[in-house]
Amino acid sequence: MDLGTMFDFVVERTPDRLAIVDGDQRLTYAEWRRRVDRLANGLRARGVRPGDRVLIGLRTGEPHATLFLALQKLGAVAVPFNPRLKEGGVAYHIQDAEPCAVVFEPLTCETVLAATRGAPVPLRLFDGGRPPAGVVSLAQLVEDSPDTDPGVTVDDSALSVILYTSGTTGQPKGVPITHRTGLARMFTVMLAHGLRHGEGDRFVGAMPLYHTIGLHGVLLPSLYLNATYYAVRDFVPSSVLDLIEREHLTFLFASPTHFHMLLSQPDFTARDVRSVRDLVYAGAPMARELLQRVVAQMTANLTHIYGNTEAYVGFYFRNAGRKPGALRMGVQSRTRIVRLGGGPEDLVEPGREGELIADIRADEAFAGYWHKPQETARAVRDGWYFTGDVAYQDAEGDLFITGRVDDMIISGGENIHPAEVEDVLLAHPKVRDAAVVGLPHERWGQVVVACVARADASLDEAEVDRHCLQSRLLPDFKRPRQVFFIEEIPRNASGKVLRFQVREWLAQHTPTEA
Repeated sequence: MDLGTMFDFVVERTPDRLAIVDGDQRLTYAEWRRRVDRLANGLRARGVRPGDRVLIGLRTGEPHATLFLALQKLGAVAVPFNPRLKEGGVAYHIQDAEPCAVVFEPLTCETVLAATRGAPVPLRLFDGGRPPAGVVSLAQLVEDSPDTDPGVTVDDSALSVILYTSGTTGQPKGVPITHRTGLARMFTVMLAHGLRHGEGDRFVGAMPLYHTIGLHGVLLPSLYLNATYYAVRDFVPSSVLDLIEREHLTFLFASPTHFHMLLSQPDFTARDVRSVRDLVYAGAPMARELLQRVVAQMTANLTHIYGNTEAYVGFYFRNAGRKPGALRMGVQSRTRIVRLGGGPEDLVEPGREGELIADIRADEAFAGYWHKPQETARAVRDGWYFTGDVAYQDAEGDLFITGRVDDMIISGGENIHPAEVEDVLLAHPKVRDAAVVGLPHERWGQVVVACVARADASLDEAEVDRHCLQSRLLPDFKRPRQVFFIEEIPRNASGKVLRFQVREWLAQHTPTEA
């Protein structure tokens, strides 16, 4: 089944149920389908055909969700990008995806206009008021088009969306995802957390739609379950808490960063969040202290999910507070832990670290990067995707992600994962955020260096060092040898630290050798 057909099935089950809320706009499923069909017909009249890519520079909201569904009905391919990209980033996506159209809004107007100047993009569409000269109004296109079904037959093997990797190590790569793959990813989340149809759920749309979590982990499950999707265009913690209280929202899938922002609100304990009965987190490790606070102050019904843009994988652990960091194999994937630098048959014993790899025959996995055969050959070998994540399996068969192969710090011959040092740093009440990297050292090879965003301006390097020395979890050889204070830790949409940007920042603030 393709995603457009799935949407039609959903609408026919509950046409009068509230489907999507975006600010003051509230649409039932029947009203939303009419809007989707109008947009699909308008795009078709403007020349968008099956297989065409459409670049989307919109924040999470009804226009973005409607556009995605309209493209699914046409058999066209959605190519969303982070609306906060600069001109060079937008130009890269245009060059790589070769779209027939680009859709943008006031937030992205300046960068898109600059990036498309002279670029071969035939159709430009604007949402949010009067469009610039030569640009078509998205609202007008919808208003002028019929609400009949566009009548395009779409195979489930056709491309649905190209999602770009978060670029934690450099230039992002396009990950093509078919309709069948999108459905498999949606089912993975629902199975992992135990979501049920017809419960009257109300989903917080906090994760962006240019990310697989926001699209396949929140929006599509919300549709499939005939729930209501509440779009969050900009994640302002106080506003999200207002929304939860006012609308009695029930489901929140977010990154650890989002949870930290919510619980750090000065009035959080006075907020009524009792309606939230389902919590899921993914995208990055969650510090133990934060995990305990989420369980104590929101609900113990918290599921930890691990995945990636390429293979999704679907590891999960229900009631995550019982065993922090633990994961169990999902039902729609096949994985192995192999020796670092080894092949698919070089399995490691339980208790030993290795690289996590995933069988790409799974429906939820990609087949290779968009127009990047060399990158695909490096990442996919003998039918297995090498995730770059370091993991081990404990005696009970549970799996733990300990870091990234490329992020591992080797100091004096000892392997050090940044996440375990960051976990200790984040336990300090004056630390708002932290990132750890290795810097070159003549004697030790590398030394551990920490960048810390302060929650209290009185925090200094000596206090951080004392905290690390007193920690029962951190051996001395893993203790940061230098601490630098930074305004914000660079993270991607899923909350992962952008370590290459941390290293770039350090290169401007440190001497050549630590």
